[in-house]
Amino acid sequence: MTALRITGGPHASASIEINGTDVSRAVRGLTLTMKVGRLPTVVLEVPVLQGLSAEAGEVDVRIPDETRELLLKLGWTAPEEP
Repeated sequence: MTALRITGGPHASASIEINGTDVSRAVRGLTLTMKVGRLPTVVLEVPVLQGLSAEAGEVDVRIPDETRELLLKLGWTAPEEP
């Protein structure tokens, strides 16, 4: 189970922590759904692409450091560097 903590309000900057790690800078927004008899569900809106550049028909995909760290904490495995 993942521990989530949200502090702040609608007119102030919110702080979002997952398992004690502040991920606020990597999250653009979130949707929290709570239903009786079920664990709450959180969907994080995370901007993934920082920029794209084309070179010789290839694409260079860059992920912001904050987003990369968040994805790794959530179990993502980064692809091997070429």
